[in-house]
Order: sequence, then structure tokens, then C-alpha cells
Amino acid sequence: MNKQKSWASIYANEVVICIQTHSGLRVSAFDPAGKQYLFEPIAAPERLGYGLLDALDASRVLDVKEIKEFFEPVKMKQRYEDWVAKLLRHTGYGDRKKLFSKMKHCTVVCESELISIRPTLHEEDEGWAGQELSQIVQVSRHAAAAEVGQGILLALSRSSE
Repeated sequence: MNKQKSWASIYANEVVICIQTHSGLRVSAFDPAGKQYLFEPIAAPERLGYGLLDALDASRVLDVKEIKEFFEPVKMKQRYEDWVAKLLRHTGYGDRKKLFSKMKHCTVVCESELISIRPTLHEEDEGWAGQELSQIVQVSRHAAAAEVGQGILLALSRSSE
């Protein structure tokens, strides 16, 4: 699919790598109408790459009419809580603190056929902040899935837990 801009996010700890679609306009957020993949940390780079490419393909550029409803705070909070509950069930962790204590996070933007995977710094239990631009991993949108997956693994290695 050829679009101007698409988004995704990656979360990873010692039990799971979660890749999911984000949608938006100028900013983005998790889109339950998109794709979400839960991989084991030992998943092959090719599988990770296919997951990210599929999540980006499912990303939507919202029109102005959709923005207000999509970013409505109560709905965003509920989507987030549903996502946390799904990860808790998947990992078998009994509490959020354990789930997030070693969680790495990367934001992903695809623009002008270039995928930029931005590692973050884990600042608090469920909070991350951006890193220096030099830490961003860039891969062509047309790269093989295995190369995209290697980019994901490199970006995660640059993220702090």
C-alpha cells in the first residue's frame, strides 16, 4: 500500500515482542482496527519484519472528522488498559510492575518509503522518552522482511529497559 505516512510501535521484554499498528494524522496512537502481533523474543528476524510491515500497511491516516473520536481520552485509556490486560494474560505476569519493569519500546514511522525505528529510554514504570536522533535505525520500506527484522532487533538493543 502506498501512503504518505504510517506508524507502528514495538514493545519487548524477556517474554514477548509486541508489534502493533498506530494510526493518526500529525500524531498517532494504537489502532485496534490495525494489526497486533505477539512474538516470542527468539522469533526469527524475518517473522518480526513481516509483522512490522503488515502493521505499517494497516496504519491509517485519519481524516479530520475521525480525529476527535479516535483520540477521545476515555477511549484511548480503555484501549490502553485492554492492551495491558492482553499482555498480562499472554505473559502470565500477575502484575503490571513485573510486565513493564524490563520493557523496551520503539516508535516506528514510515515516510517517503523509509522506515524509521526510534528506540526510547525507559524512564518510569509505563513511561518512555525519545533518544538522540543518532540512535534511530532506518530501513527501506522495500527491504526484505529479514532486513526489517534485523533493524527491529538493532533498535531494541539501543533501547533502555
